[in-house]
Amino acid sequence: MKEEKNYELVVIGGGLAGVSGAIAAKRLGLSVAIIQDRPVFGGNASSEIRVNIGGARAYNPWARETGIINEIFLEERRRNFQPHINSYTNSNLDLVLYDVLRSEEVDMFLNTSARKAIMKSSDLIEGVYCTQFSSEKEFIIKGNYFLDASGDGAIACSAGAKFKIGREGRGEFGESLAPEESDMGIMGNSLLFLIRDVGKPVKFEPPDWIVKYPKDSITLRLRNHSYLPGYWWIEIGYPFDTINENERIKHKLIAHLLGVWDHLKNEGDHKFKNFSLEWVGMVPGKRESRRFMGDYILKEQDIKMRRFFPDAVAYGGWWIDLHTPGGILAKDAPPTENWKSAKERDESRAYVYPIPYRCLYSRNIKNLLLAGRNISVTHVALGSTRVMGTCAILGQAAGTSVYFCKKYKIYPGDLYPSHIKEVQQQLLKDGCFIPGIKNEDKKDFFKDSKIKASSHTPLRIPKSSREVNLDIPRGQKLPLKGRVEKIILPIRAVRDTHLKFHLRSSFDLWDFTEERDLIFQKVDVSSGEQNVEIKLSTDFKKGIYWFFLDKNDKLYLKIAEVSIPGLCSIFMPRRRWFFSLGEQIYFEISPALYPFGPENIASGVSRPEKWTNVWISDGKKGFPQWVEFEMEEEKEINFIQITFEGGLDRRYAELPPFFIPPEIPSHYKIYYWNGSKWKEIFEKENNSKYFVRHSFPPVRASKVKIEILSVNGANFTSIYEARAYNIEGGSFDEKD
Repeated sequence: MKEEKNYELVVIGGGLAGVSGAIAAKRLGLSVAIIQDRPVFGGNASSEIRVNIGGARAYNPWARETGIINEIFLEERRRNFQPHINSYTNSNLDLVLYDVLRSEEVDMFLNTSARKAIMKSSDLIEGVYCTQFSSEKEFIIKGNYFLDASGDGAIACSAGAKFKIGREGRGEFGESLAPEESDMGIMGNSLLFLIRDVGKPVKFEPPDWIVKYPKDSITLRLRNHSYLPGYWWIEIGYPFDTINENERIKHKLIAHLLGVWDHLKNEGDHKFKNFSLEWVGMVPGKRESRRFMGDYILKEQDIKMRRFFPDAVAYGGWWIDLHTPGGILAKDAPPTENWKSAKERDESRAYVYPIPYRCLYSRNIKNLLLAGRNISVTHVALGSTRVMGTCAILGQAAGTSVYFCKKYKIYPGDLYPSHIKEVQQQLLKDGCFIPGIKNEDKKDFFKDSKIKASSHTPLRIPKSSREVNLDIPRGQKLPLKGRVEKIILPIRAVRDTHLKFHLRSSFDLWDFTEERDLIFQKVDVSSGEQNVEIKLSTDFKKGIYWFFLDKNDKLYLKIAEVSIPGLCSIFMPRRRWFFSLGEQIYFEISPALYPFGPENIASGVSRPEKWTNVWISDGKKGFPQWVEFEMEEEKEINFIQITFEGGLDRRYAELPPFFIPPEIPSHYKIYYWNGSKWKEIFEKENNSKYFVRHSFPPVRASKVKIEILSVNGANFTSIYEARAYNIEGGSFDEKD
């Protein structure tokens, strides 16, 4: 007898996309079930597969994904003793995901396979048939809406949702990175492994069924095996079917994996004499299979042009990462197809770009949404959108949209254009970032308030003795506003020469489309160390600008290793600009700039984009520090949320064990002005969260103050956004 259960949203797939979608919908009040055919959540990031999370920040400054994924990831980093790199992903992430889903009271169906849709009509899903392996139970799980975040999209396929599989030919969408003709050369599946130094020589005796890689193997010469643990390029897809032949692929992958390890242990001295295998993946991590068609198909041109969409709900920024068909079976080819030459590498570059909502639902099954690597994109575009950080924010967008579908009693395809702004504003309120979209919430009392602070820092780059040769064009993104007289660049010249300086405007932090110089100067430089003054004498409209210096290998610049919101050094190795992440060209500016004032808290954007959008206290003035919000009139407030620094300028793999962003306040208080004095609303101690929400008994106030008494290690603090509301029924988060 099958048990029948009913929900407003049924999520199929427990990877980061599915988990984020389930949590988003549940927090907005929907009844939610999540069905996962594995014993743990996390998908490719779980302890079963152990791939580290990738996203837009891998190649773009200040671009790491926020919202639910950042809440989860920072909590995992706070708890975990292991680094977050391939093969080291242990059960801490599994547990955090389970903990959050259980705390949010999402109904979890682990070890449960959903493979067949029950149709109400040809274009409506009524439910899904499920088998729970661990209990031998069978379920019929019904829902009003279904989110297939399972990667392969088994339920979407079973329901008859239109999909593509394989590589489109170049003529179909006009994509330069597509093959001439369509084929099935999609990206493959991989297995990782982990080794340990045991302190003494250890033999590896391979079984006789492994694939042997001799000492002179061209396959391994074409692949980087200088780092460990695990190799993503132990990959097999084409000519096999990554769905129907998944188990066959796994057996072949194990034979190749052990063959690679045998090569490293027994074919020459690769410095692994004292190493032993600790773990070998037995669940292949998948990259590509079905892509389900929505009302828009994202393509290569959208990514490269950073095309704006009025229904943007998420973003990407990973490069267009297309693997060689066949993977390790393509013995004479490098593992990444479009990095064969410098030209192809440049053409694969992706700056931060929007992803439209129309890619997140089925065009022919009315109540079906999609999230993760199965959304409506071409094969080429999937090369960028498929990474897990991007998948997670796609999941949150899909889960959030269901709330508005329920609210208006409509299907996902009906949300755009009438209600898409509400979806976007809810995502911003819940901590997400959408390129080009600002907070327009009229219920937010802080949005139009006057804000002042105890201090705010000027733009200061710490002095550094590190040098970099100007052997390629190099430059700097920076915020400018108001009158700037000059920029001073410390430079060392090996002989008398000249420096060519260009300054241009940009649409945002990640834009390089402007080809006209606002300012160009050629400055003579004498041999030796000196400060070169670039006279600007210009009034700048508030925004992000960039300067660069033409190639001159007789010159050396100073480089500081520091992350500053809204700034990043840049370089052009060939034909496109790249970011030198976490670095700045050392420069001084006159008069001093103050781009980190408290007014940024109400900019409507909670990260650097077209401006710095952050208040940063002056680190030289210590603590306490405070910001004060003065509203036009007295308001009744019972809910405040604050976005602190969430480590957005670090890659996922760069956040160390037991990490808490050091700027996050560990101890803070919030007060309101009762007309004659400040009264405390609440006090928070031992805080480690970057995104906090507090509900409390209503107070009437014209002014509110946030006082930071201490932080988690820095000498300053920062706030990207703060909001205040009167919410009926209070909040779903902390009660103070």
